[in-house]
Amino acid sequence: MRDLAQTWTAPPITVELGDARWVLGAGEPVAVVRSDDLDFLCHLSGRDGDPALDVEGDASVATAVLAARVVF
Repeated sequence: MRDLAQTWTAPPITVELGDARWVLGAGEPVAVVRSDDLDFLCHLSGRDGDPALDVEGDASVATAVLAARVVF
């Protein structure tokens, strides 16, 4: 998530995965995105997975979240 935060260019958001929370982007978050941690991280790495997202706030950030990739 730290690598994603360093490259995040979409509007600022808060990502909650299980009990962990990260803020991506600078400024006041426009949305809170919640997902299952394992499903989300598999998807983020480009592996199989289509994580269900619960978006509270600006729903348009879901597209940016699902498009994000971090190779690890």
